[in-house]
Amino acid sequence: MMVGGPVLQATQAAREAAYTSAVVECQQGHPRRYIESYLKINPAAGMERPGLVTRFKFMPTQDAMYARTFGAIRGYNEGFKAVIAKSRDVYATSLFMGALPFAFAVCNPGVRVLCMIDNEDKFKSVIAPMLRGFYENLDEDEMGVARPKFVHWDTEVIEFSFVGQGIQANSFIKFASSKSVNAPRSYKPKLFVFSEAGFADRGNEGELYESVDNAIGVSGWAIFESTANGPAGTFYKRYRAYKEGREMGKAIFVPFYEDPLKRLAKGSALYEWHMRD
Repeated sequence: MMVGGPVLQATQAAREAAYTSAVVECQQGHPRRYIESYLKINPAAGMERPGLVTRFKFMPTQDAMYARTFGAIRGYNEGFKAVIAKSRDVYATSLFMGALPFAFAVCNPGVRVLCMIDNEDKFKSVIAPMLRGFYENLDEDEMGVARPKFVHWDTEVIEFSFVGQGIQANSFIKFASSKSVNAPRSYKPKLFVFSEAGFADRGNEGELYESVDNAIGVSGWAIFESTANGPAGTFYKRYRAYKEGREMGKAIFVPFYEDPLKRLAKGSALYEWHMRD
């Protein structure tokens, strides 16, 4: 129920309409407007440096990764699988382990997101503070509506509750180790993200990829991203299979020079070396 005079009510109604529109876009598989309009991030998350919170804006490398994954789909039920081979310092973690899982969880009642990561220290020092910061910095005045209720938070599951307007459902972001090869199959996520997949235990990674394939079906989204770790293992084999068209999926290469500040001149020896097949 809106309170205040006509001007205040009109402002609140406009904010609510804008927020609803961004949420609907996210529910259709396009979360970028929601992320850039409502998520705020502390670049020094986990470093106890208050006052640095700023609105999440896509970096050029994030823009490139998003455009080739979610930016290319036509709707929520259009699934895809992508293997992203990237350089270091392309800001993949804040996008794929932070903003995207959070946006889908808070915009889609009942959705399940599964994130795989083997570095527990990175989760505790970077990812967990980032996700908590996203939630704590959701501005209800700016959104014009109440944020979903935070239910549960630990090192394995983040849970949000949606109640009202005929909705009563919880959404989840679950974290698991790559050693949990059956986690995708049993959890059946809509969105699956594996950070630094090229460094997975090569004793069971083939079984893990098969588990993901079975879990997401034809309408789920699976993203395996990693920096280079040699021409071996399932990550490398999948990248080549997607690139060569032997399997259905997207092979995406994101070099550090997607960032204009680090861009190399086309035709230079270093540019040609990075672009070699």
